[in-house]
Amino acid sequence: MNNSKRLNLNLASNPLRNKKYFYLIFSFICIAFLFVSIPAGRVYIKHLNKVRDLKVSILRLDKDIKSYQTEEKRYFSQIEEAKRRDKDEVELINTLIFKKSFSWIDFFSTLEKALPDSCFIVTLVPFQKGESKMQIRLKVASLSLNELLKFVTNLYSLKFSQIKLLNETKNNEGFLIWEISLVYERNI
Repeated sequence: MNNSKRLNLNLASNPLRNKKYFYLIFSFICIAFLFVSIPAGRVYIKHLNKVRDLKVSILRLDKDIKSYQTEEKRYFSQIEEAKRRDKDEVELINTLIFKKSFSWIDFFSTLEKALPDSCFIVTLVPFQKGESKMQIRLKVASLSLNELLKFVTNLYSLKFSQIKLLNETKNNEGFLIWEISLVYERNI
């Protein structure tokens, strides 16, 4: 009646067969580990050397950057010192160039066109405001306010700008003296 085979739960009953299977799996894993670890070790060492070389080059570049920055600071300080030292000479040369290139004949003829017959200029002081601009302070003598208004209208029509009346006085001869500031820009 009991013809069925009995189940053997004792796995240690055949120890040689179980050890062989274990050794086979263990040797397969060791071979696979060696097969993977040798190329991985080579790649690791190769990249380790590259990282070391990169660190050395980064340190060298940092040193070069610092030396270039100190050299740049030295050059900028020399430039600033030269600017301070040569400022007066440069301004003098620029003023001479401006005076040579500025057409005073055109300026005075334009100013004369704007001036009414009964007015005359008492003083004129020019100030350079740029390459082509000149700020002028002048005192004009006239007999009445209408002549001054005519003069200012003529100045605006001849392209003078920023015309400002600064001061008004009366002299001993009965003339009204008007101090005026204006800007003249030459046409290039």
